[in-house]
Amino acid sequence: MTKEKLLEELKGFHTHHDNRLKTLEFAIKGIAGDVSTSCVKLADCALDKWLGERKDVLLKLFGDETIKRLNALHEEWHEESEKVCHLANEHIHKHQSLITKMFGKKIPKMAGAQKDRALAYYANLKDLTSQIDDTFNRMTKRLNALPKEMFTDE
Repeated sequence: MTKEKLLEELKGFHTHHDNRLKTLEFAIKGIAGDVSTSCVKLADCALDKWLGERKDVLLKLFGDETIKRLNALHEEWHEESEKVCHLANEHIHKHQSLITKMFGKKIPKMAGAQKDRALAYYANLKDLTSQIDDTFNRMTKRLNALPKEMFTDE
């Protein structure tokens, strides 16, 4: 694997969960109706698959501690996002009926205890996303500092 290809992959996954976080925020605020695109199980997540596929290279370049931390943060991120998704989907199904579908009535925004719980989960997600971003920043800096000779020309 070339250094450039790995840098490109790191860059691509660096913002991967930021986009999902924004969609979940919009769902809590009542801006977006469908959160299913952000509600991805850990096993179906492209980042999780990438971590599995590149495990040997990542361990060699960044060390066991960094990769274990990234995996742990990523797993926790998905656990928290599932909680937000569950609350958002529960809210949508509670307020969605045949009449609202037929007449295009807007589903009311989350409120009360449900919104408070969703915002608490969202705050955790935001912190986890920041930690994942920091990890990717450190990985990118380390990779940039490594000589090209350590990589293949594939």
